[in-house]
Amino acid sequence: MDQDTKEIDEEQFKKEFEEKVEKRKQWLLEELKSCGKFLDVSAKKLDDLDALTIALFLHECQTELTVFHIGANQITDRGLIDMLTGLQWHDKLKEIYIGNNEITEVGVQGLIEISSCFKQLKILSMSACSIDDSTFIQLCFALPELKNLQLLQVPGNNISDYGLVCFSTLLATNCLPNLTVIHFGNNPLTSKSLVPFFQAMKKNKTIKILYLNDIGMELTTIKQLALCLKKNKTLEDLNLGNTGFSDSAASVLWPSLKYLKKLQLWNNHLTDKAIYDFINVLEKEDIGLTYVGLQDNEIEEYDLVEDLNALLKQNEIIDKLTEQIEHKEEMEEVDEDKQVKQMIELAKLEEIEEKLGQLEKLNEPQGETQDVANELQGKLKTKKWTGENEDPEDKTLEHSVME
Repeated sequence: MDQDTKEIDEEQFKKEFEEKVEKRKQWLLEELKSCGKFLDVSAKKLDDLDALTIALFLHECQTELTVFHIGANQITDRGLIDMLTGLQWHDKLKEIYIGNNEITEVGVQGLIEISSCFKQLKILSMSACSIDDSTFIQLCFALPELKNLQLLQVPGNNISDYGLVCFSTLLATNCLPNLTVIHFGNNPLTSKSLVPFFQAMKKNKTIKILYLNDIGMELTTIKQLALCLKKNKTLEDLNLGNTGFSDSAASVLWPSLKYLKKLQLWNNHLTDKAIYDFINVLEKEDIGLTYVGLQDNEIEEYDLVEDLNALLKQNEIIDKLTEQIEHKEEMEEVDEDKQVKQMIELAKLEEIEEKLGQLEKLNEPQGETQDVANELQGKLKTKKWTGENEDPEDKTLEHSVME
């Protein structure tokens, strides 16, 4: 009896489980269909079974997807590889987010193998995917084919010095012409790779935002960063949060911030001395910085921070006024160009009108001459037929010729 009851319970459990699976499958399919071109199922607590449903949808979907967001779920390598079989046919993709799942370098390698399909890709985000140096170097070989890539996020992985040196080579040779944002935060990087990376960044003219937070930096590394910032006029936003940044590092970096606009230094070891020194530098040097994040440092005199923020605010106001003036000048140049074009078109129109007038004048005398000629011919014909004013000598001459 107990055995029969156990079998009934198992069948009932299996039936209920299948019903739940089918119900969730239908729910997920409705979610996917409502996404249109932007497939975003981030933070939906999806697992590999759900990933299989997504894979089937990708195979059958007739819409060309431009966004593929599956981040912050419980999908593993198996689920990602199932989805990649259908994802490779959507070659118009511009954004791929797969981070914060249970994906490892195995799944990432699968994505790298089909990455050449996505020629229009602009954003590639793979946070916390257990990417090691070997996998990242494979990615570095594939990246030059993604000519439109603008943002690369690989924080929280296992990328160390070998991987970053390989990536620095791409920057130095300008193989990533449209890349503007890099996020390397919370990777086990040291001065062995950071120093050549900053050397490659000196002449870079594309990277505007750089995340290097949660990476321990020695003073020798900060010195190379300072040299980089003196040369690089493109980088605008730099994150050095939780890097062990100290007062001695600050004294090296402060005078080098001529072109940088935003600097994050949260959760470091800065004291009042560093802030006081920075205020002096701002008052004496031509520094373009407009914001510094100083949360969770060892600062006690917050009046100094307020004075610092006031100076940075002045820089921000100056920047905005400069942008407004430049924009106004650009608009004025556009208006001047329009005026010049209008003047040229008006001059051409006047020239055409003048030439038409000349043609009309030339046509008028020709018409009068023709009328006079016709009138004379008419008179001559009349005289010939009527015989008026005939000259006798002409008749005699005509008679002799006939004889």
